[in-house]
Amino acid sequence: MGERGRLPRFGHEGFFGEDTYAGGADKVSHFIVSFLAARELADVFQLQGHSLQQSTALGFGLTALAGLIIELGDGYTSGAAWQDLTVDVLGAGLGLVITRAGYNDVFGLRVGKVPPGVPPQCCNDHSTPPDYSAEVYSADLKIAGLGRRNGWRLGPARYLLLSATYGTKGYGYAIPLAYRERNVGSRSD
Repeated sequence: MGERGRLPRFGHEGFFGEDTYAGGADKVSHFIVSFLAARELADVFQLQGHSLQQSTALGFGLTALAGLIIELGDGYTSGAAWQDLTVDVLGAGLGLVITRAGYNDVFGLRVGKVPPGVPPQCCNDHSTPPDYSAEVYSADLKIAGLGRRNGWRLGPARYLLLSATYGTKGYGYAIPLAYRERNVGSRSD
């Protein structure tokens, strides 16, 4: 952890700029993880007998607190970033707004793995932050949930999702790659 009495370092990482270390993928990752954690914690608290209002408040508070603790810990290693904490709070907030409104069956977020298509691990010296090239992030509109709410007879269409995706390639390497991509909506390998 470093020298006794040393204060944490704070930095400015940016959000989605081309010149950020992960092209914004780390921010989307923070957002989705917080979104999912807050929703799941709210479900756990409801199962324990808390009201929806209490459950969502507890889920939000614990998720935001976890984000703060993680950033303070990062302050002693790679440096704390207020941008990470901001997207943690926004992700938790959105997850709980959707939960409280009862729209979990209509809207969701997820993370998926894809082949990275960038240099193998031999070429990353591990002194840089993680590479996000093997992840794709999705926001989904669930057709089945829309159908149920509107009385639509969907047939096989109930298995469809309308998704928007985000992914990056070529960020996070010790020697910056000549090609870096930030993709919205599609991914090319």
